[in-house]
Amino acid sequence: MIEFAGAQAGRVTVPTGEFLGAVADFDRALLAAMSRRVAELTAAGPPPGVALDLAQLHREHRDRAAWLPRARAHPGATDWAAVRAGVRDLTRPPR
Repeated sequence: MIEFAGAQAGRVTVPTGEFLGAVADFDRALLAAMSRRVAELTAAGPPPGVALDLAQLHREHRDRAAWLPRARAHPGATDWAAVRAGVRDLTRPPR
């Protein structure tokens, strides 16, 4: 069981740039950790009894490294008026 000591509920406001920076930092750290693991598997081979296509693993890792830049290059066309209307509907007290 995983326990979390923080508040059960809350609200926080984070500037968009700060949030996007945190996402980029997380992405960078995750991809670096994955790169190290891929390098370890390439050097030592997979554990006994595990079949692993190293060439495919490398291709998938290169592809994943492009996910965030690709997503950020194509911002969604969100209908924010519809989102706000939906939030109002969902948060309106029951009648």
